[in-house]
Amino acid sequence: MKKTRLLLVVAAFAFAYSSCQKSDSTAPAQNDQQTYNVQFNVQNFQASYSDMSPNKISVAGLSPQGGSASLANAIVYLVYDSLGNLVNSQQQLKYGNPNFGVIADKLKAGLYTFVIGAASKDTSFLYPTSRFTDLKVYCDADYYTEGGQDIFLFKQNIRINKSDTSFNNIQPTRLTGKLVINFTDTIPASYKRMDVSLDSVPAYYHVASGSVGWKQHQAHSFYPSFSSGLVYYALGNQILNVRVDGLKQTNPDVIDRSISIKNVNIYTNKQTILTGKFFDVQSVGIPITIDTSYSGSININF
Repeated sequence: MKKTRLLLVVAAFAFAYSSCQKSDSTAPAQNDQQTYNVQFNVQNFQASYSDMSPNKISVAGLSPQGGSASLANAIVYLVYDSLGNLVNSQQQLKYGNPNFGVIADKLKAGLYTFVIGAASKDTSFLYPTSRFTDLKVYCDADYYTEGGQDIFLFKQNIRINKSDTSFNNIQPTRLTGKLVINFTDTIPASYKRMDVSLDSVPAYYHVASGSVGWKQHQAHSFYPSFSSGLVYYALGNQILNVRVDGLKQTNPDVIDRSISIKNVNIYTNKQTILTGKFFDVQSVGIPITIDTSYSGSININF
């Protein structure tokens, strides 16, 4: 009896093993690892300053017909899978790159989140993060970026099918507002530098939520020879206080003269122009006025 039971067990095991082998041999081949060519063209996006909405003041274009050739010198490309994990990233600088603005990648079929950022100076505005929910855009006014950067962003969920795909005429959206400071008098050579301070400037733009992060105080120094047409960029719509301090060569650690312009409005995709004298200031905190004769730009005289 024991011998008969043992034979039955062996026979059952042999049948099960042969069935598994037959099933495995007839399973279809998997192609999950196959990749497909994906290309983005960001060379000719239109990005001049324009109205925020109907009946608003129009503003002058940074470049009348400007594509990325005149607006951007750096591009960052990021792609995340459907779970929000980083798949690929690329960076491009315009200098010496004849293919600047053309992004080529290879991806498996599936749903992805594509992020393409463009900026006027360098790639420091957008660092790759392993998770999409942690991705931030930075616009810092410091010694290296000379008042921040003009920044544009494209973000879209796209499904890549089992074929090569090309996306032309990608149109990033401007995230920044522009602040220009013009002095109508001459800064004397006895001044070593001028310090510009902006308070309550957003530290970052959160890509996933589309909101700006905590605010911080930012400052930047410039030399008197650069005192006309100072340019700064800020993220989102903001009301800022601007202060300019002058420091002499003989005592560069002590502020010789200071002026403040309060309640300065900065709007996304608009430029605000501050114009006035540094040494002949009649009052502080001049109310904002809009001069429609200046191509619709917001003008504040101080």
